[in-house]
Amino acid sequence: MARLMDECYGFEEERFWTLVAKVLEHYQQRFPELAARFSEFDLFVPSLQAEKLTLRKLHTDNTKYHMHEVPNPLYEARKRLHQMPVGGKDHVYDKPNRHFFLRI
Repeated sequence: MARLMDECYGFEEERFWTLVAKVLEHYQQRFPELAARFSEFDLFVPSLQAEKLTLRKLHTDNTKYHMHEVPNPLYEARKRLHQMPVGGKDHVYDKPNRHFFLRI
C-alpha cells in the first residue's frame, strides 16, 4: 500500500507509515480498556516474520524456508513520530464529534 501511494500519488512511504502510526496510537489511546489486547498484538516491534509465498508454493514439503525477518516500518515511524514537536499544525481533534483529522 505504501509503495502504491508513493508511486501513484507522490505520497512518500515514510510519510505514509508515520500517518499510520499516528492513527494507530490515537486508536489505542482512545480505547485504553483494550490495552491488554493491544499488547498481545504489538504493532510497533522492530521486526516482523514475513512469509515467502512464492517459496511456499514451490516447496510445499519444506516449511523452514517460508519465513524470514523483515524490518517493521511502523517501528521507525513511531520513533520519528515521538521526535516531532507535540501539537502545532499536524493534527486537529474535534472533541464534540470525536473525530481526529490529520493534516497532510
